[in-house]
Amino acid sequence: MKMRINLILVLTLALFLFLGGVAAGEQGDELVLKIDTLGTVRAPAKTAPVVLVAGNFKADGKDALLNKLTLKNTRGQVVKTITVGKTLANVADMARKARNLKSKGDSEERGKEIVKLLKTGEKGLYLQSVSLDLEKFESDLQPESTITVQLEAEFRVGGKTEIITTQANIVYLSRQPYAANWFSGDGHIHTAYSTNDSFYKTIDTRVKEGLSLGYSWLIFTDHGPDLTQETWNASKQEALQAMQRYWTSVMIGEELSTNDPAPGPLLPRDPHYLAYGLDSFIPNPEYPIGTGTGRQTIDLVENSNRPDSFGFIAHPNSSWYPWFDVWGDIVTDSKGVGGLEVYNPHTPGTTPATLAEWDQLLRQGKKITGTANSDAHYYWTAGLFEWLIDFDSFGKGTTYLYMPGWSGTDPGAVYEALKKGRAVASSDGSLAMATLSYGGKTYQIGDEVEIASGDAFQINVDAKGVDSKRVSKIRLVSNYADTERY
Repeated sequence: MKMRINLILVLTLALFLFLGGVAAGEQGDELVLKIDTLGTVRAPAKTAPVVLVAGNFKADGKDALLNKLTLKNTRGQVVKTITVGKTLANVADMARKARNLKSKGDSEERGKEIVKLLKTGEKGLYLQSVSLDLEKFESDLQPESTITVQLEAEFRVGGKTEIITTQANIVYLSRQPYAANWFSGDGHIHTAYSTNDSFYKTIDTRVKEGLSLGYSWLIFTDHGPDLTQETWNASKQEALQAMQRYWTSVMIGEELSTNDPAPGPLLPRDPHYLAYGLDSFIPNPEYPIGTGTGRQTIDLVENSNRPDSFGFIAHPNSSWYPWFDVWGDIVTDSKGVGGLEVYNPHTPGTTPATLAEWDQLLRQGKKITGTANSDAHYYWTAGLFEWLIDFDSFGKGTTYLYMPGWSGTDPGAVYEALKKGRAVASSDGSLAMATLSYGGKTYQIGDEVEIASGDAFQINVDAKGVDSKRVSKIRLVSNYADTERY
C-alpha cells in the first residue's frame, strides 16, 4: 500500500492587523488636508508612494482656491513644493448627507447611495500622488524607525489667505523574510475600475505601494457591475505598462459574483470567485443575475481561456458571500485545480472556519491551494471619512509563491505556482517553508510523492518571522496521523 502526500502549508502565526496606514488629519466643517499612506514601508525601499488630499468642507458654503502644497521634514526643510491653483467647490452638504445615511445602519441600497454622494465630491477635492524620497525626511533609515512627513496647504477663501497643516508617520520596517526562489504578492486587489470612481487608487499607485512592501507580483481583480469590456481592456494595458515600468509581474483577472438561489431574508448572498489567467473579459451583471451557480461560474472561467484560465474562492465564509453555505464543496474545475482565500483581513474572524473547510477538502483527496490576500478596496475619498472606511487593507495579507528561476516578469510562472499549490498563505508577512525528504529526494510545497506504507520520511520546516517576531508554534495536520504541535 502506498500513500500519496500533498505538501501544503498555511501560515497564520500571528493573526494581527495593522489598522494603521490611514490618512492623517481631521475632518469636520472646514478645509481639510490629508496625507494618505499605507503607514509602512519595508527595506530596502527608499521611496514611499503617498497621496496628498485636500478638501473644502467649510460650513459657510464658500468655494476655496488651493494655491500650493508644501512638504517638509521635521527639521523644517522644504522637500517639495507643488503649485496647484485649483478652486475647490464646497461639498460640506454632501458630506453631511453621506454621514447621515451611514448613521442609519448598513444596507446594500444605502451603501449605493453613499457611493453616489461621494462621487459628487470630486469637485470639492484635490488629489496628488507623490513618491517621497525617504532619505530627505530621515537621513539614517533604520528598521523600526518612524519617518514624519509634514504637509502645509495655502488656501485663498473670501479674499483671505488660510494656512493649514497636517502630518503623517511612516514606519520603516525590516525587509520581508528572504528565502531563495520564494516571492511574495497579493492575488485580490481592486482599483478605480471596480466602481467607476476616479478616487479609487490606480493600478500604477498600487504597484508602487506593492514594491515598497517588497511584493514581486500582483493580480488585480476588479468586479462588476461597473467593470466593462472597455475598462477591462484599459486595465490590461495599464498592467502591461506597469510591468514594463517597474519590472514586476502585474496581472489582470476578475472577481465574479455568483447568484444565490435562496438568498437570506436580510441581504443577498452572492459568493465570489477570483478568475485568473483570463485573455478576455467575462461580463458580471449585478446581483441577482451574476455569472450563474458556483459550478457554472467555475466552468465559465475554465473555458474562457483554456488551458490557462482558472480560479479560486474569495472569502469563502464571509456572511455576505458564504461560498460553502451556498455551494458546498464545489471548489475545483475539471482539471482538479482549485483554491481558497484562507485569510482575508476584512473577515479575519472566519479564518478558523475556512481552515477547517480546507482541511476537509484535503482529506477528500482534493489538491486545494490556500492563499492570503488583501482584498483592498480603499479609495482616497474615504481618507476624508474615517467613519465610512477605517483602514486600507493592502499589505495585510500576503501569499508567497515558490518559483525557481523566475525572471520577475513572467505571469505564467505565477499562475502555474498557484495552480500547483506552491504557495504559503501568511496573515502578517511571516514565511514558513516545508520540504519532505524521502528515498534520497527532496520535495517542495505543492509536490506529490507516493510513500510505501511503513516507510520513514522526514518533514523539515523553516519558519521565518517578520518585524522581529519569532515563530513560537508549529501545528502539523495530516490525514494519516494525529495532529502534532511543536
